[in-house]
Amino acid sequence: MFVLHIPVQQADALWERLRAATRAGQLGYKSKVATAPRTDDDTRIVHVLIADADDSADVARVRAALHALGFSGDLPVSRQSAP
Repeated sequence: MFVLHIPVQQADALWERLRAATRAGQLGYKSKVATAPRTDDDTRIVHVLIADADDSADVARVRAALHALGFSGDLPVSRQSAP
């Protein structure tokens, strides 16, 4: 699972792009966004769930798709379950 922290001010626009990419099969099997901002840093958390975090080819594919959507940085994968 990729865990993204997106600024509240950009959350709606970024979520629309992530939702469309998920539905188009470009990302993992499911994406979800927190509806409330985090109080400590004014961001919303987005989870992009992938079927197998140990599948390096799929992780690389999803990471590349996230970069193409404008998300930068290393984008590490969390192996814990999404809440």
